[in-house]
Formats: sequence, C-alpha cells, structure tokens
Amino acid sequence: MESAKKFAKSAIKHYSDNEITGFIMLDIPEEAVACFEKWSKTKVTVYEFEPIFYLSKPQRFMHCSKECSELKKRHLKHCVDFDFTGYKAKKWDYPDGCVKICHAGFLEWIMPVCFKGKMLALLMAGLRYAPDAIPQSIPRYDTALPKLNIRFPQIKKTGGEEILFIMEGLRQLAARLTQWVESIQDNQNWQTTLKRDELILFLIKQNCRGNMSLASLAQSLHLSSSRTAHLVKELTGRNFKELANEYRLDYASKLLLYSGETIGQVAEACGYENVPHFHRSFKRRFHMTPLKYRRKTNPF
Repeated sequence: MESAKKFAKSAIKHYSDNEITGFIMLDIPEEAVACFEKWSKTKVTVYEFEPIFYLSKPQRFMHCSKECSELKKRHLKHCVDFDFTGYKAKKWDYPDGCVKICHAGFLEWIMPVCFKGKMLALLMAGLRYAPDAIPQSIPRYDTALPKLNIRFPQIKKTGGEEILFIMEGLRQLAARLTQWVESIQDNQNWQTTLKRDELILFLIKQNCRGNMSLASLAQSLHLSSSRTAHLVKELTGRNFKELANEYRLDYASKLLLYSGETIGQVAEACGYENVPHFHRSFKRRFHMTPLKYRRKTNPF
C-alpha cells in the first residue's frame, strides 16, 4: 500500500484554513483530482448530486471516454441503464466504494463523497479491463447483460494489487474532498479573502438549486437587498434571477446529456417546482425543449 500512502501525502499537501486564500480554496478539488489522476494513471469523472465542486475542467462531469463513447453509439440505453439509472438506485449499497464492470468488460473504481449523511457525488476512475478474479474484499457492481466481444488494445488489463491500491487512493481522494466541503461549510472565514464578485458567484452557484433568494444572498454579504441587486448587476452584467437561473439551466443541460434521468427528474433535481416552468426556462436559454436538446446534442 506504499503507493496509496504516497498519494495520500501528496493529495493532502495544502495550507491550513487560516493560511489559504479563497482563490486557492476553490482550486482544491481540481488539484486533488488531478493529483490522483497523475498517480493512478486513470481519468476521473465526477457525478454530482449537489453542485458544490468547483472543478476547472467541465469534462470531469462527463462520463465520455473515447472508448465508452464508441460503445454508446451502439449500446446507449444499456450503458445509461447500467451506469446511471441502475447504480443510482443502489448507490447506498456501496458506502465504501466498489468496482463496476460493464458489459464491455471495462472496470472502473467508484467511491462516494458524503457529508453529514448526504451523498454529494460519486467519483468514477478508469478505465481498465477487468481481471479474471477480483479481490474478495472489494465489492463489485456487475451487469447481467451478455459480455460484448469488443477489445480496445489501448485499454490495459488490471490486477488484484492495482485494484486494491487504486481503491484506497480513491478513498483518500473522497476524504480530501469531504474535508474541503466541511471547510467551506463550517468555516466561512476563508470567504473574506475572495473578491466580492468571486464570492457572489460562489454563493449563487452553491445554492442555486435550493431556496436561495436575493434577500438570503444579501444577508450572506451583510448588505441590503437593494445594494446586493445593484452589486450583482454591476459585477456580472446580469440580475440575480438571471444569474441563478443560468447556473440551474447549465446544470440541467449536463444532466440531460450525461444522465439517464427523465425530464421531470432533471427539473426536480435543478430546483424547478414543475415541468412546464422548467420547459419554458430551458427553451428561453437554449432555444429548444429539453427533450430536443437531449436528442440533438447527445454526443453518443
């Protein structure tokens, strides 16, 4: 497990909360994930249940490796049912993570990021081909579908030792991200080092799917509602409602493309009270209905 220990030391090499600036604080998730990827020689996908991670690479939220994309051109429904619909229903069955093996024989490591009894995200690292045997200590989520007779020579076959130490490394990454979430939620002192426009964007993005209002934003900024409204417009060129709705709809567009959730489930996940309201808002921003957007822009 020496490799996992080396990863843990490098991933947790950060300043204390009192020394860190707000700008660096928001960079921590991306730095931690990039560190894990370099150490493990994998690519990490982050499947969010809460829009809380500030990762600089938007492809982190997209489960679309070149090999998976090729398979999804022919087996999209099977892939979506297995990756998203099926696993999401069983996510609490694997609180300490598992390996996922799909009908193409691809193996990915999965680890939840949890905080105060709530699952914030799933980390998925891969790809490898599955070995003939998985260590008994590692839970596995397998498909009942017949295995496909397709091979990609660039994908390496993993073994028991690598499965164990990448699982431990991913566990350390999840712990680092949980520590980060705890820092930003339980210690607000770091926010004082953010520029005001950075703080406004952070607060709106963090709370855009909930019941955040202009009044609650003003309270967080210790300003009046009228002053906050003027400041948001001055700094971003948009009013509060436009900015919050933009974040919600951007998140909705990701769910439409890279999850198997229904239109109604996407609307609910993004904080809309009903589907018609979601339809109208989405069409104003993207000039098409959610269903048409999903069909027209789906990369698979």
